[in-house]
Amino acid sequence: MSTYTRIEQRRAERQYVYYEFFRMSPEFDNAWRPTAAWCKYWITANNGVSRRQIFDEALIARDQYRSNNWQNIEMALNRIPGISKTTINHFKKLVSVNVRDDINCKLALYAGANIYDAALLEDISKCRSEADLSPILQRLSGQVYSAALNGAFAKLYTVVNLAIVNPPVDYTCVNKDIEDRITSYYNALMFGGKNSGCVDIPENPNGFTLPSEIYKVALEIEKQRDLPPHEIIKILDTSLKKTINHNSVIRTNGR
Repeated sequence: MSTYTRIEQRRAERQYVYYEFFRMSPEFDNAWRPTAAWCKYWITANNGVSRRQIFDEALIARDQYRSNNWQNIEMALNRIPGISKTTINHFKKLVSVNVRDDINCKLALYAGANIYDAALLEDISKCRSEADLSPILQRLSGQVYSAALNGAFAKLYTVVNLAIVNPPVDYTCVNKDIEDRITSYYNALMFGGKNSGCVDIPENPNGFTLPSEIYKVALEIEKQRDLPPHEIIKILDTSLKKTINHNSVIRTNGR
């Protein structure tokens, strides 16, 4: 288990997950920030590249049936003596969409992220046993799960503002108070608040349900988008607090 801050520090050292915002502008950095409109909304950059385009193309690139990316990783894994099917499936869930019962990779793509296949293949090729893969799986899972949390919040920002503003013509039309409300939840979860610590993100490939639970809150709001704004806010506050409190969160600061 680790914190978002620590995982991001380790991602700077060796990244298996990167953010494709540079395709929209060289000024957009390789990180997800709740203050950046291009991280949260389906905007189109001045060069014509849109967040929707980045997401749609990433979905194809990470589709285990429509792209060679997973096949290349699978081939590299199968060269390791004694590799287990379980370990191969762990990698598949982390780097592929259309995998049953796990949407973390898809949510990571929703955040604007993608998998850095070259780095992953390079490190896998150096492994001589299944045990050698352990640090790779730890780093990969932490980075995918962190990006998945960002993707779940990106969905939340979008659907809540669509419900309140109905719909925003562009990101400058969003409701600032609602943005700030969601951002306060994000910051408290990722970095800790006055009376609580930050989320504990697994650095193992056994799964992480919090991103999908936050995503479900967004879907709930999306279905109720015709309600008055105060009712939308009530759903946001009630459901999101319940979801966050129900999941594993570090209750003491200092990590």
